Amino acid sequence: MTRYKGPNAALVNEVVDLWFSNRLLSAYGPPEQRPALKIVTDIGWVIANAKDTIFPVDPAGEAEEDFDYYWGDLLSNLTAECIYTSEWYEWKDEHAAAMRQLDAAFNVSEHVETRLPANLGVGSRMPEWFDRETDVVSWVRGYVCEEVGDILHKCAENRAFNGRTENFWEQVFQLYDQGLWPCGWEGRWPSPGRIVAWRRLG
Repeated sequence: MTRYKGPNAALVNEVVDLWFSNRLLSAYGPPEQRPALKIVTDIGWVIANAKDTIFPVDPAGEAEEDFDYYWGDLLSNLTAECIYTSEWYEWKDEHAAAMRQLDAAFNVSEHVETRLPANLGVGSRMPEWFDRETDVVSWVRGYVCEEVGDILHKCAENRAFNGRTENFWEQVFQLYDQGLWPCGWEGRWPSPGRIVAWRRLG
């Protein structure tokens, strides 16, 4: 397993260790409603809806009208706001060797895919566009692994660049560390609203 040896190495390697561990997406439980978190258990619903749900956004609280965002829009904007700032690029060049180590750690999704639950997706009602001749488990495992790897990579970059913070990316990592899959947003950003996360029904 590749180890990161750059700034804030201990913090960053906590993310890398989770990426390679059996704790990834290991949480069990029923659907749950919390003030800052909605937990769902139907991965088919997540694939069909979480990324395509539109929600209103007004980060500064000053616009006359809210913007409409998808989950991917929010992730992209918070990447630019929290990580890929103007200082990031010079910092990344200064630590190029270490960042290559970090990139390498997240370029092994096939290895991590084998660690995901063997029955991931079984019994879920898949979206209408899903090809019924496709093996559900293989497709879902590949889809989830790609999504999770991309987000955990951002969480690691956040820790490398910012150290220990309480920003959005650190909050997302803490949910992953609990075995959950943060996969969407419900409500208005930044409030009133909450993250949507998936866990296995149990």
